[in-house]
Amino acid sequence: MPRLDRKQIVRFLHAVDAALTEDLQVFVVGGLAAIVKYNAAVKTADMDVVSGRDPQLLRAARVASEVTGVDLPIGHATITQLPWNYEDRLKTVSGLRLKKLIMIVPDKYDLALSKMIRGDEHDLEAIESMHNRHPLSEKTLVTRFEKELRGIAVGDPRNIDLNMLQLVEVLYGRARAAVYRARWGVAYIASASSGI
Repeated sequence: MPRLDRKQIVRFLHAVDAALTEDLQVFVVGGLAAIVKYNAAVKTADMDVVSGRDPQLLRAARVASEVTGVDLPIGHATITQLPWNYEDRLKTVSGLRLKKLIMIVPDKYDLALSKMIRGDEHDLEAIESMHNRHPLSEKTLVTRFEKELRGIAVGDPRNIDLNMLQLVEVLYGRARAAVYRARWGVAYIASASSGI
């Protein structure tokens, strides 16, 4: 499935907006949220929707695909994991000049942490790109991880800690990752890619 850049995504979203018959609020996560709200210079293959994926959106997306030639599948984000209380920090996407389509996304820390859990290379690239444009405070990111995600996220806790250590190293350096590795008591076997 081809990945789309910001220009293609925005063109598609404008066509979706034009095809809607009434206002529609959509809660979006994943790469698309990173691109449209936080200007991440990455590509995505789909639009992950937590809520608002209804017949009106799907119909408008079919029309948009026909009009633009851009195929952006809209999927239900069933396995997204976000920190506790993320609802209190949701943000509205602005600046796209959409009239009917109202896009809601997690704040930058919650989005970064949700992508960190999966921890694939593309997710880390998206977080790093977000950080380059909208810097993520190390203190806020780590505190939110420790208080609202660590130990409660679904998955192997060791893998989640390792993913977080890798993210800390990418954003703040190897020495900072070593501090948290010691604090969390994580035994870490260095890999060729991470170097921790």
